[in-house]
Amino acid sequence: MRRYPFHARQWADLTVALARTRGARGVAEGLARLGFAGVAAWGWRRDRPAPLPRDTVLIVGHQRSGTTWLHRMMAAHPDASALPLHALLLSSDTWQRRFDRPRPRWLDALQDRRMGAMDPIHRIRLHEPEEDEFALWPLFRSPTCTWDRPWPPGAAPHIDSDPIALDYYAQVVARSVRRTGRRHVGKNPHFTHLMEPLRGALPGVRFVLLLRHPEQAIASRLSLIRAIWRFRIPGFQQLEPHHVEALYRTSKRAYLGGLQGAEVVVRYSDLVRDPIGEVLRVHEALELGTPPTPYLDGLSVRMRVGRGVHRYALDEFGLSPQRIRADLAEVYERWGFEAL
Repeated sequence: MRRYPFHARQWADLTVALARTRGARGVAEGLARLGFAGVAAWGWRRDRPAPLPRDTVLIVGHQRSGTTWLHRMMAAHPDASALPLHALLLSSDTWQRRFDRPRPRWLDALQDRRMGAMDPIHRIRLHEPEEDEFALWPLFRSPTCTWDRPWPPGAAPHIDSDPIALDYYAQVVARSVRRTGRRHVGKNPHFTHLMEPLRGALPGVRFVLLLRHPEQAIASRLSLIRAIWRFRIPGFQQLEPHHVEALYRTSKRAYLGGLQGAEVVVRYSDLVRDPIGEVLRVHEALELGTPPTPYLDGLSVRMRVGRGVHRYALDEFGLSPQRIRADLAEVYERWGFEAL
């Protein structure tokens, strides 16, 4: 896939929505996003397509279920590789060659100053692993585009991953494997309901499903998005009911999508109780080989990433445990979740 599959219609729709809510600033943001897409496309068109890998591991599950935690532990294996944020936003070999140099200290200091406030909930840096779905963000084929900022009632964003997006994503993974020569370990909660289509796009992909109690994970996700919007939007305080309903629909989709079947299932409670034991179990189940001792020693430092102080409750968002249990009855029965 040499052509860069930018979705012009989705970009136009979101830019119009931004203009209605933010005026000239919204238009400026839309134009800046268009410019970034052009920069990414310039590099993509100069690349050669790569053969699809057949040893990809993808971590899925509802957001806030330990996916980041397990992902960063598995990606630290010397035979594995994960895509850092800069390699997701600028996925081409052409651009990534420009990142093959020591990064300046001022860049780390700038990121700490600009993004450090979010660290207790979710740490994000350009040079650290992030969820693979960010590769679709410059294309306007990413659900992440839809959660960038609040939207007015009746104007819920509708961008979602499509077959073109998944084929592009498969090439992003393939080119990363070609560059590194290592197995790709990715993480993407937004792909949980797309396991079967991904098996077609990435032959040989194997899934690790993270499971956390829905009443906890859904509340935590809503709290995360609220925190991001508070961080990005001056004066923003609380999710409105129409925000909660749109987000809740995708939460239900993620849990029901997890019923498709994954090669390995990891419960969040087990990951918290014995993180190293769960990492070893995943490696054994997927026949990835026993991780070397220095790698295991390093986990003692890495395994607490992302477990900051974060408090939340369902009733903050107008949701009840009874509604979630009714909507996800099949999930509760399949995985044996009890009422909290």
